[in-house]
Amino acid sequence: MGEPQGDCGYLVNPNDVSRSRILLSFGIGDNWTFEKQFQDLTQCDIIAYDAPTDRDIPGREEFFQHNRRLVQQRVGPGGADVDQILQELPADIFLKCDIESSEWYLLDDLIDHQHKFTGIVLEVHELNQKDHIDRLTDFICRIGLRMVHLHVNNWFYYVTDDGAIPDVLELTFSSDTNTKLDRSLTLPHNLDSP
Repeated sequence: MGEPQGDCGYLVNPNDVSRSRILLSFGIGDNWTFEKQFQDLTQCDIIAYDAPTDRDIPGREEFFQHNRRLVQQRVGPGGADVDQILQELPADIFLKCDIESSEWYLLDDLIDHQHKFTGIVLEVHELNQKDHIDRLTDFICRIGLRMVHLHVNNWFYYVTDDGAIPDVLELTFSSDTNTKLDRSLTLPHNLDSP
């Protein structure tokens, strides 16, 4: 879902989408195609958080009304408290998190509230930073949802003596127990795109 070419396109489990009562979306900017497609499939409520901006973003106010609410507050340090947000919401939440490196501050909160999620799309940045790969591996092992897709975002990477190392990964997690490892599957998936 999202833009087929470019940023904000993620592969998700359709069962997770259909079981969701709320799409909690951290990070909108000027692209809400994922949120629109998600709601077209489920008619669920959308609660989106994004940093306040002084610039006019055409169409954003028109989309975020009725059961689609935009909270103009950043998520992460100095912003909205994710633990408090999740405590106040019922279960059956699908989370999309694309908050440009602030995701590292909320991984423990996501683990603490994992029982509420139908699925999670998580974009992680700054993989070259000390301990980030270890922290991400720890999160994947502890989250309790199955990682069903991994996509290397080729927007930015580091060149080393050993080759190119991606700086951004997009991960999809599913609570659906009707998933299995298909060893014949090759990546990138035909729906993945640069």
